Amino acid sequence: MGRKETILRLAKGRRGRAKNCFRVAIRSVEKGLQYAYRSRRLKRRDARTQWIQQVGAGAREYNLSYSRMIYGLQLADIGVNRKILAILAKEEPYSFRAIVDECKRNLHAAVLAGDPKLHGYTPPDMGPHGGAFVDLASSSSSSSVAEQIASAATGVDASEREAYKRASRGEVTADLSEDLSKALSELHMGGSSTPATNKKGATL
Repeated sequence: MGRKETILRLAKGRRGRAKNCFRVAIRSVEKGLQYAYRSRRLKRRDARTQWIQQVGAGAREYNLSYSRMIYGLQLADIGVNRKILAILAKEEPYSFRAIVDECKRNLHAAVLAGDPKLHGYTPPDMGPHGGAFVDLASSSSSSSVAEQIASAATGVDASEREAYKRASRGEVTADLSEDLSKALSELHMGGSSTPATNKKGATL
């Protein structure tokens, strides 16, 4: 097939003389090929833009910006590209949440290590809602920072966590035993002197 036949075959379906006149067809075909070359790159550019928008929207649900999430992925050495992240954000929310939590953990560690890229950044908490923030500037040591992060993540202060740990190990103190006894008596599980009644006054 010669050059003329190739051009006319590519010009098939065009309007007017562009489909059967070689002089007009070659200009139309060459311009169309230039547009196709450019648009193949614009298509990839637009696809990447959409992936970034979807990943950013998914990250903001957990109070994490897109740029911080990408830096958290680098710190965590997670090699998931933006296309896969966008698919996970739409179709696998639990997997996406696990990645976000890993990014948050590495951002916390980087802030505590004094990463200059995170100067002035206050990381969000690790709680189920991701809404509270920890005041790292007011902390005097890394241990107090860790306590603040744990308290913000769980909503339980250090004393309550220590009491729970001691109770789980069987180290129940006298005060705790007394509190448990009072709670059981209030729930009528340990025998109460006052019988429970309904609205009409009948004994249950």
